[in-house]
Amino acid sequence: EALKSMGVTALFDKDSNMTGISDHRITIDLFKHQGTITVNEEGTQAAAMTTVGFMPLTTQVRFTVDRPFLFLIYERRTSCLLFMGRVANPTKS
Repeated sequence: EALKSMGVTALFDKDSNMTGISDHRITIDLFKHQGTITVNEEGTQAAAMTTVGFMPLTTQVRFTVDRPFLFLIYERRTSCLLFMGRVANPTKS
């Protein structure tokens, strides 16, 4: 709901264009972000975790991520970068 209130609605639309990440018709059915900031006498540490669940709209879609990658969540209407992340070792649980 927070993203929708900021105008990011296309991600959750069943007619959205996700061809940049899949050749199949998919939509996002889960988006969870958790962040922490710790401030103490030793300094400041920030961490964040984002989980995105994709749901196929037609047939089951499977893709394997077997190498490090970067991802960006960019809102085109406002030209705003909402989130950027890196997965250094996708094979690690």
